[in-house]
Amino acid sequence: MVMETKDILGLAIDRASAINGYWNLYIAVATGLVGVMSSGKGFTRSRSLQVFLTVAFVIFAYSNLDAILRLGELRTALLDMLPAGMEAIGKSLQPARPWQYIAFHGTLDLLVVAAIWFVPWPQSDHDG
Repeated sequence: MVMETKDILGLAIDRASAINGYWNLYIAVATGLVGVMSSGKGFTRSRSLQVFLTVAFVIFAYSNLDAILRLGELRTALLDMLPAGMEAIGKSLQPARPWQYIAFHGTLDLLVVAAIWFVPWPQSDHDG
């Protein structure tokens, strides 16, 4: 099956939007996790909770990164299907290189895990 140029571009743009959706989900989860830890509630000092949150976050982060990388591969494959003469458009829709996603995501992952374990979050007077 041969796809038309407009269909290829539409799918590539849609996949770029999906990557943004995965980044937004990541930011929401990371912010929520850090928000819970910064609440200063007594339960946030529990080592068991820290271990659980670390394991759960690492699993989530790996899944999120894997989805981003797969969408990037799909975008690259779609853009490779563009006819000659469309290089400028294809280049503008080209995803980041896999190592760039891995480095950025990995840095953020380490910061979140470090926040779980090493940030001396304030302790509230009332653990209500």
